[in-house]
Amino acid sequence: MPFLRRGLNEETAQKTAEIIHKISDVAAVAMTDREKVLAFLGPGCENHPVGGAIVTRATREVLATGELKVVQHKGEFNCPLKDCDCPLESAVIAPLINKGKVVGTLKLYQTHKGQIPGSVVKLAVGVAQLLGLQMELAELDHQAQLATKAELDALQAQINPHFLFNTINTISMFTRTNPETARRLLIRLASFFRHSLKRHGRFITLQEELEYINTYLVLEKARFREKLRVNMLMV
Repeated sequence: MPFLRRGLNEETAQKTAEIIHKISDVAAVAMTDREKVLAFLGPGCENHPVGGAIVTRATREVLATGELKVVQHKGEFNCPLKDCDCPLESAVIAPLINKGKVVGTLKLYQTHKGQIPGSVVKLAVGVAQLLGLQMELAELDHQAQLATKAELDALQAQINPHFLFNTINTISMFTRTNPETARRLLIRLASFFRHSLKRHGRFITLQEELEYINTYLVLEKARFREKLRVNMLMV
């Protein structure tokens, strides 16, 4: 189940299909998105290559209606491919649904003639529902990450202008009383924002972060003076 937490693509579909094929009593397993084959294991795979377009009308019908389809004999596949000796005789095609929308299909095939057993139909329905749930959880995880990033960016946007305004006021005060201190603070302020602009992504090294914090504390110490006491303990 964790594979589809990363979304529906060829890699995750292949891993998922391998597990389903191993635990189920079916000849072949396939997964698609709305346009192409993402995974196919077992007999008949040469006629439905990974990355190739969906060709059977039966699969397209499930994608259009979102309803389970049980194919009881070869003719019901409505496959347009001619002159191929396809070993697939029947199948159950279950829709993969994410947030109410059909995003793909799960297909379990058998190569011998006869009705699809009810146990295989139930398996397809149950697994498809689990996979749909995993894709929904993946979407929620992604949205949560975006929300967290937006909150951090918003917080940083609020902090930086106030920090800059207060620091400039402090430096302005020192230009009258202690020009040398004002010069050093300007250098520190330039260094602080240079580090901010050089950041790529959301991660930096521990050494860079410590330098960043130290510069920030020097500027805040100049502002608050003896009101601010800092003890740094390196473990």
